[in-house]
Amino acid sequence: MSFEKKNILEVVGIVAVVGSLIFVGMQLQLDRDVARFALYHQALEQMNTAVYETDYADLWYRYPDLEDSELSRLELSARSVIFSHELIYDMYQKGLIDEDHWTNILDNNLEHISSPLYMSMLRSRPGILSRRLLSLLEEYQQK
Repeated sequence: MSFEKKNILEVVGIVAVVGSLIFVGMQLQLDRDVARFALYHQALEQMNTAVYETDYADLWYRYPDLEDSELSRLELSARSVIFSHELIYDMYQKGLIDEDHWTNILDNNLEHISSPLYMSMLRSRPGILSRRLLSLLEEYQQK
């Protein structure tokens, strides 16, 4: 094989390897986007289930005048809503959702999730995600 043909084949091989790496990188990015969307959707679905598929609204508007069993149901749904917000805020902090999505969620839910019931529940929750969300909500309340 001549020296020139060998060089051409080596260049073609290098281009093929680089092309393969670019393809793999694009595939990883697509997989990451799909996983991000699935997690985001799951958190929103959990929040919607907690709020819309229970007697949550009725309990929320009657709070604090609830019987013990009603308060337990309200707190269970509220925990799901808090957990969903913690997950979404964590995804935002990690760059998995953009600021517009997070700001929209926060703006539309701020009055609700910064209520005395939620703030009390957040203060009693262990874990870094709870503390981060609590800190953010306290900052917003001071504004």
